[in-house]
Amino acid sequence: MEKKYRTEKDPETGLLRIIALKDFSDVKKGDKGGLIAKEENLSHTGNCWVYEHAKVGEKAWICDNAKIYEKARIYAHAQVFGEAEVYGNACVHGNAYVCDNARVYDNARVYGNAHIEGNAQVYEKAEIYGYSCVYEKASIFGRAKIHGDSHVFGNAKVYDNAKICGNVRILKDFFVSGDSYVGGNATLYGNTRVSGNAQIFGNTRVDGNASVCGDARIYGNTHVYECGISGDIKLHVNGDVNTSFNSNMDYYFTLLYTIGEARALSFRPTSEIQTIRKLYNNI
Repeated sequence: MEKKYRTEKDPETGLLRIIALKDFSDVKKGDKGGLIAKEENLSHTGNCWVYEHAKVGEKAWICDNAKIYEKARIYAHAQVFGEAEVYGNACVHGNAYVCDNARVYDNARVYGNAHIEGNAQVYEKAEIYGYSCVYEKASIFGRAKIHGDSHVFGNAKVYDNAKICGNVRILKDFFVSGDSYVGGNATLYGNTRVSGNAQIFGNTRVDGNASVCGDARIYGNTHVYECGISGDIKLHVNGDVNTSFNSNMDYYFTLLYTIGEARALSFRPTSEIQTIRKLYNNI
């Protein structure tokens, strides 16, 4: 195998500075690259490269056409491959990997056993860890945190101070923002928005064009779709009951505010709200 770089010891860090032995990609023969701990960190095949200020250490592995540049750091058993790029002050470590056309940059951190794949982007001060997976065209940014065994994919966006954990699945065009929290076995998809201080957990499913915001809390085995929820509202459905809403926004607000915390209650059209009030008062 023909080598594409040689190394020389960096006197300040004790790591190895890489120096290109031939032209490839945007690298020219003689260019000095970044620092690696050993040659096993950077493949001699493909166009992969660690640029001047970046560092790759311990048992990390960079291969294919991956690029590590600016002040990015890759270490522990992390892997970056395919056409992936890690840059800025981003850090990838643990057993995490970044592949395909994924991008991790700014001050983002990916660690644990997390995977960033496809055309996914993780940036600003976002953190992905645990066994979480972000892929397809999903974007995680702000100070958002994804962990547990959560999967975020499609065109989903998670940002601000949002937290996703547990076995959550977020897909399609879903947006999660603000200080919202999604956990448990929740599944969120469709053209849906979760924002403010909203909390969604349990076995909840949210889809369609639903909107959950304010201080709303949805949990239990609830299924919400094609509607909006806001304010200081709690919706809790116990046992095997699966309550689905498919109504206009005004009806939805009135219904939830009237009954407060729903418990296996049969929801009726607007014309029967008075009946629901009576049922709720007798619980």
